[in-house]
Amino acid sequence: MRRFGVVMPVAAVLLLSSCSTMQGSGRATKRERLDERHAYLGQATKRLDQLDRRISALKDQAGKAQGKAKADLDAQIAQLRDKESTARRKVAEVAAASENAWLSLRPAADAAIDDLQKAYERAVSP
Repeated sequence: MRRFGVVMPVAAVLLLSSCSTMQGSGRATKRERLDERHAYLGQATKRLDQLDRRISALKDQAGKAQGKAKADLDAQIAQLRDKESTARRKVAEVAAASENAWLSLRPAADAAIDDLQKAYERAVSP
C-alpha cells in the first residue's frame, strides 16, 4: 500500500507532463513559455544593468565638469534615470504578468529599454 502512495503521484506527474507536450503542434508547452519568459527577463535585466553602469560613468564625468557643461549633463542624467525607472517598471510588469499575458507586455518593455538606449547614445554623442 505504501508503494501505491508513491507510484500514483509519480504516474500523475508523468501523465500530466506528457499531456502538456501533446497540446498540438506549434504550441509551446507551459515549461517552454516559462523558460522563454525567464530568458527574456534575464536579457532585459542585463541590458538595463549595462545601461545603468554607463549612466553612472556619465554621472562621474558630470561630477568633473563645470558650468553649463555640468548643468547640461546633470539634466541629461536626470532624464536618463527617469527613462531607466520607466524601463525597469515595464520589465517588472512583464515579470509579474501571467504566463499568457507577459507576451503582450513585452513590446512596451522592449520599447522602453530601446528609448533609454537611444537617449543614452544622444547624451554621449558630441
